Amino acid sequence: MLNYIQENITLDISLTSLEEQFGLSGFHLNRLFKKEVGSTIYQYILLSRISLAKQLLETHSNVTEVCFLSGFNDYANFIRTFKKITGLAPKQYAKQIYEQNKLDR
Repeated sequence: MLNYIQENITLDISLTSLEEQFGLSGFHLNRLFKKEVGSTIYQYILLSRISLAKQLLETHSNVTEVCFLSGFNDYANFIRTFKKITGLAPKQYAKQIYEQNKLDR
């Protein structure tokens, strides 16, 4: 399931689509996933998408583009989630990375 999620992270992954893919109920999938990984499927997907967004922000300056390339379908939700998880807005994060890279040169 981890491989499937990582390979499809930019697509709309729902519990329903995972049920269809793996032939198990969403409740059962979530229970097994949490037992093995330590987080819910939803939390794992969010953290994976934020991780991808952080990587993309290192090379893309357009936050809207990064939002959709990392699998988010709603810009406001992306901004809110990114800030909640990283402590910085995406533009602030990108600026911080840019400044850090400038100093490293």
